[in-house]
Amino acid sequence: MILGMLTALLFAGAMALLFGTNVQKPLDHDEHQFIASAALLAREGLLPYRDYAYFHMPNLLLVYATLFTVTDRLLLAARAFSTLCAALTLGTIFCLAFGLFRERHVLIRFLIAAGSVVFLLTNPLFAYTSGKAWNHDLPVLLTLLAFAFHIHGVQQRGSKRWVFASGLCIGLAVGTRLSFALVVVPFLLTILLLPDRTRRQRLLVLPLSFGLGIVVGLLPALVLFALDPQAFLFGNLGYARYNTIYRQEMGFVEGDVSVIAMTFAGKLKYLARYVISAPGNLLLLLSWVFLALTMNAASLFRRRGPYHLALSLVVLLVPFLLVGSFAPTPVFFQYFYAPVPFLVLGCMYGVANLKERQWKVTWGLVLLVHVVFLAGAYGYKAYEEIATLFSPQEWLVIETHQAGQEIGDLVGQGRVLTLAPLYPLEGGTRIYEEFATGVFAWRVAPFVPEDERRRLGLVSETELPGLLSTSPPDAILAGFESRSEGPFIDYAEANGYQRMELSTGKTLWLLPR
Repeated sequence: MILGMLTALLFAGAMALLFGTNVQKPLDHDEHQFIASAALLAREGLLPYRDYAYFHMPNLLLVYATLFTVTDRLLLAARAFSTLCAALTLGTIFCLAFGLFRERHVLIRFLIAAGSVVFLLTNPLFAYTSGKAWNHDLPVLLTLLAFAFHIHGVQQRGSKRWVFASGLCIGLAVGTRLSFALVVVPFLLTILLLPDRTRRQRLLVLPLSFGLGIVVGLLPALVLFALDPQAFLFGNLGYARYNTIYRQEMGFVEGDVSVIAMTFAGKLKYLARYVISAPGNLLLLLSWVFLALTMNAASLFRRRGPYHLALSLVVLLVPFLLVGSFAPTPVFFQYFYAPVPFLVLGCMYGVANLKERQWKVTWGLVLLVHVVFLAGAYGYKAYEEIATLFSPQEWLVIETHQAGQEIGDLVGQGRVLTLAPLYPLEGGTRIYEEFATGVFAWRVAPFVPEDERRRLGLVSETELPGLLSTSPPDAILAGFESRSEGPFIDYAEANGYQRMELSTGKTLWLLPR
């Protein structure tokens, strides 16, 4: 009873911190693509890749589209889902940590598990990344669940269903964010190198179960690939190359820290200067190196310790996730979130794996207590927005919806040309599917060959007059991407659109009636 009450209080507090903060986080232009594409599917039945350009794997879009069939508060629904995924990530970490140190009193185990939650909750990467309407929270949660299922499965004979469930979660994660594809390798290694399985189990039965799970998890992506392979491949592979070209050709805004992250050496510099240098991240990394690697060096190589298998998988997962974080060019702070929960898990499993050396376990736990307190002291400021939890009128997600309704009242069911499609969609107004990605397709289109642009439905300044001549916009919304909106504003001025300032300070050009 007491344990249940303490756990409920812990997660009620964590959920309040997460939700109260996430409804206030500034809007990132990455969020437009996920929400706009999902709204197009939910409201008009338009599919990504086939009907318009989309530059990510599709699973998150499908989740959001399902949510948008029951609510018109798009940003609120999307961020609430991401917040739920973040909370479930904390819950999974708690359960895994609570399962360790079984020889300790139940309240000690609770405190250890609660400490792991605080450690992750106050981490700068977790605090910054979690809860936004982008594709980071869901694949991290799915990979964490895959870890739990996998460890449970390979530790039991005849447990093909658990290994299948692990593969299913990995397939769903890859179908949400492609950079998670590399984690298949460490999961397979833990199967192939199992010492207590028959050759048939290690090389055939369990790998096939795992692979079948991956295929099932990838089914939505495979179906969309089959509908338009060229557009699918461009959206998930080809776009990245043109985005790099765009950044190289167009230069950078002064103060944009991503400018150094255009080469491998630059990415390493970015990692050191902007990620590892954050006290909370540095504490976590040093703790992982000491507790998971240094104190368990002999165990990792000699297959010793009660949690050797789980610890080995955690240690393998971190570098493979880090490679996925390095894959995009340039890299951004949030890309390095994926390894963070596994760094926390590594610390926990690292201490628990020393069970036969009680003095090391004790000192490891003492060290963890100090690190968690330090992490909390550095990280609590990330949740200062909790003060607005009971003032919904101050939430950014509510203000965004109200801004959309203002546009909807002025435009009605007309179509809005904009690089910020979330706003008109919040008001029930239509957008051009060619701009469902927000600014991203518009930025790279000039660098894509003309015949390929036509095939993929990309619009550059060359194609814009033709598009608008056959389907003129009822309004043009500007003020979000100043470097890219010039042709939109020129069109509005040349065609007599009436300029008006919205309550948000942005500009709406209305077609004369």
